[in-house]
Amino acid sequence: LTEPFILRGYRSTHQPWSYYWKSLFHKHNETINVWSHLVGILCMIHLLYYYNQRLKFFENAHSWPFVVSLCTAIIMFMCSAFAHLLHSKSEKIHKTCFAIDYVGVSLHGFGSGFLHIYYSAPQWYYDKIEYQYIFILLLLGILACFLNCFAQYHFHPPYPPLKRICQFLPCGILWIYSVIPLVISLFPLNFPLNSSSSLCHLGQIILFIVGATFFA
Repeated sequence: LTEPFILRGYRSTHQPWSYYWKSLFHKHNETINVWSHLVGILCMIHLLYYYNQRLKFFENAHSWPFVVSLCTAIIMFMCSAFAHLLHSKSEKIHKTCFAIDYVGVSLHGFGSGFLHIYYSAPQWYYDKIEYQYIFILLLLGILACFLNCFAQYHFHPPYPPLKRICQFLPCGILWIYSVIPLVISLFPLNFPLNSSSSLCHLGQIILFIVGATFFA
């Protein structure tokens, strides 16, 4: 349950569950991981409430892809927060917690792509590939979830490079596929890059690549 280059701050294993729940308010090597995801949950819930007041989600079908994306983000943050909070109890719990974490990541990958096809894709692309895109997106989400869970349970320390390949490759493919509508819309002939929204989309792609590189 230790990580290379993290020398201290680990919580004891095989303690009562209350020990790990109470560690939410203590300093340890997972404190920032736990609280950053909990703050993410609060931010997403705030956005859900804020935009519901303006868009009336239950009455406005055009807002539903946005709701799907926000809900999958909340689920992802919840899975990650609880994984980082509780995984130290034992090796079995560690593997199970992070398998659940990967389920949340894969689900949000689907939710992001679902949002992109309905809000960011050029009309010609949307008309041509809407249902095929969603079906392939779903398959890639399931594949990413399966391979991450497989890698989590199959490999044991010291982990071989194949474990990271099984984890990052399917997630990378899922992400690349999910942003295809964004990339097409950002192409200068279809979406001038001098608009504020296109710059935000471009920034999203660049920041994700930078973050994924550091995480990998």
